[in-house]
Amino acid sequence: MGYDYLLILQNFRQSLPDWVNLVIAGISESGPVLAIVLPLILFWCVDKGAGIVSSFSFATGCIFKQVIKNIACINRPWIINSSIIPYEKTLPLASGYSFPSGHTTATTSSFMGIALRSVNKVIYVLCLIYILLVGYSRNHLGFHTPADVYTGLFIGLFSAVIINSLFIKYSGSSKFPVVILILGILIPLLVILIFEFKSYPLEYNQDGSLLVDPELMKLDCYNDAGIFAGIFISYFIDSKFIKYEIKGTVWQKIIRVFAGFLFIAIIYLMMNKFLAPAVGAKAWHFVRTFVCFLCGFCAVPFGVKKIRKIIYKEN
Repeated sequence: MGYDYLLILQNFRQSLPDWVNLVIAGISESGPVLAIVLPLILFWCVDKGAGIVSSFSFATGCIFKQVIKNIACINRPWIINSSIIPYEKTLPLASGYSFPSGHTTATTSSFMGIALRSVNKVIYVLCLIYILLVGYSRNHLGFHTPADVYTGLFIGLFSAVIINSLFIKYSGSSKFPVVILILGILIPLLVILIFEFKSYPLEYNQDGSLLVDPELMKLDCYNDAGIFAGIFISYFIDSKFIKYEIKGTVWQKIIRVFAGFLFIAIIYLMMNKFLAPAVGAKAWHFVRTFVCFLCGFCAVPFGVKKIRKIIYKEN
């Protein structure tokens, strides 16, 4: 299981100045964030195709990760081996089951999607380096075993290769967006139904609290189902109705990025204030990600297109 390797890294981590470990923790936590942010920036301003492939790969990796994580139900390294001491300052961020690594899966799926669409070798290499850094960080901090990380790398790579291949082969077909729409509805529904009614092992700490709360694992499933549905359904809407094209100067694109994320943040905060208290936790975890990705891939491009039409009289 690689516990000897984790103990070596643990001794190494404990010998380092704490600021170094904080930097490594920062790299670790930046992975899932950039896995979401970069595809949107690419879609809005740089390369729409790369944005689509990386976001689809990210969504697919999220679903694969949830399926495996909730079937395997493997505990964190320090629960299985008491000699493992995880990095305490970011320990609250490491919740749920261990296998596979969610951070590694998210980062690999998104960044490999970008790498596969790039013709620039420097970008390709930088993506690979960043993926490996995030993967290493999960071991360095003691949050995952090597097997967790390797599996996350495989899921991410597999998702990116499959999605990129499908888009190369079928994206020109008029039926492709409809197929994507159907998948965007059926797969999240299937995942939610399976794990809503699945039985989970109930293991307890000495104080009587659950080691892993099945209800929290279900919330993660709803969250990632919302991501998948939001990204896939957005593709159908854009392909059939919005048909967004990247235009504008560098400064216009910079403003677009800031305005786009500000808009999404405002929508999220409004939903959090008015919608979250009115619906259950599970519905909220689905709706918040679904709506935010719908805003990112539909509402923002639609707004940009309308503004350019008003200002520049574009069709």
